[in-house]
Amino acid sequence: MTSALPKKHASTGIDPERRRERELRAQGIAFVAGVDEAGIGPLAGPVVAAAVILPPDFNTALVQDSKKLSPRARERALTQVREHATAVAIAVVEPSEIDELNIHHAGLAAMRRAVERLNPKAGHALVDGHRIPDLGCGQTRIVGGDGREASIAAASIVAKVTRDEIMIALDQEFPKYGFRGHKGYPTAHHREALERLGASPVHRMSYPAVQALIGNFSPRYDALMAAAHAVQDADGLSAWRRRVHQERHALSEPELKRLRSAMARKMARKSRS
Repeated sequence: MTSALPKKHASTGIDPERRRERELRAQGIAFVAGVDEAGIGPLAGPVVAAAVILPPDFNTALVQDSKKLSPRARERALTQVREHATAVAIAVVEPSEIDELNIHHAGLAAMRRAVERLNPKAGHALVDGHRIPDLGCGQTRIVGGDGREASIAAASIVAKVTRDEIMIALDQEFPKYGFRGHKGYPTAHHREALERLGASPVHRMSYPAVQALIGNFSPRYDALMAAAHAVQDADGLSAWRRRVHQERHALSEPELKRLRSAMARKMARKSRS
């Protein structure tokens, strides 16, 4: 006999019956944590992870993927999580450690530390999209978990709001970069500020995009730019474009933009001559 799948919350996609958690509790695991992080994509600021254990009777209609909530709705949901959660823990990995570990491993470290700080301790973790090495308890990797599991959604809200608060505080310390508005993400305003001001102490200097925006370009970029200057005809242009296309994944967005702009200017000059 095939058991029926639980209906998901109509507006959020969150499983209101929390089937995974119920199955784990039936196995004798009293505390199941949801784990998520925020801040992988920004050029500046920390990565923040949260781990949340929700009680069995938590109202799942209160939470969903933090990316789908307005700032005001996130604040309301955060209040409910803080008031009703069995446990909440947060871990912050600063830009200097991100540069040392790389952002992937920094995110994993943040999530592991958040789980380790829970009180009571989790017997199992539901993790959004990742498997965390050396976690110390059982875990289940769930792709898109922040839109499916209430505890992961709660963790995503805690991590997102906490990181936003940090970036607002950093805006007061470094007001010319506009961190309050873009939270460190690579918006046009942020990129322009980096080009004009250089990097601040909270920028992630290991990011190729940061290096390119402050004028420190990779050897691959330098080689392609030299090759662009050597192009003399249509065949040379086609060969250069193929090379850029093949190597695009090893170049930052600013490097790609500069290469293409340089070639466009060169071709415009040739057409006028």
